[in-house]
Amino acid sequence: MRLFLAVVLLMTMALFSAARGEERIALVVANPASEGSPAIANADLSAELVAATLRSLGFTVRQVSDGDRADVARAMHDFAQSLAKPDSVGIFYYVGHTAQANGRNYLLTRGTRIDSKETVDQTALPLDLFMQALEATPTLKVVLLDNPGDGHNPTSGVMQGLAAVDPLTHAIVALSAKPGTVALDEARPVTYLPMRSPLRWSSAART
Repeated sequence: MRLFLAVVLLMTMALFSAARGEERIALVVANPASEGSPAIANADLSAELVAATLRSLGFTVRQVSDGDRADVARAMHDFAQSLAKPDSVGIFYYVGHTAQANGRNYLLTRGTRIDSKETVDQTALPLDLFMQALEATPTLKVVLLDNPGDGHNPTSGVMQGLAAVDPLTHAIVALSAKPGTVALDEARPVTYLPMRSPLRWSSAART
């Protein structure tokens, strides 16, 4: 988790430190707790560090901490809508619990239930819907998914972590753990940073 965070910050600074004219928009979400899972150590601290770095690079940052499904969904919808402007760039950073069920990836917010595949679908946020909303925008996006956990799968048909995330046009997608696994939380940081897209630049991604 800590290694991933360091790579996130270095990559962000490298991409956006040069002076450019685009509007810079970021959404930082921290969900350290989820029903049936231990709280993630330092999730809020990680989110604060990312948010502070982004602000120093000229980003307008919205933060959501320990939000429920409606809180996070609203913030993600607003973020995707804001990237409809052709002269904008966006960064989404999520640190929190994740799961795979029903052939989909989910972000687990406050109040999410994981006692069955059905309750995950009813109470968690499907990641693919957010990715589809981002794909509909023409601008450069960076999606950073920091998904630590303990690796324990207490429910049949529900697995911690994320399956491989399909690449987006004009985007970088990075995960803190290999698909199908989680980054062990804090004490033993095992991290992985696959770039899930050969970045294809849009007109907004000027050099």
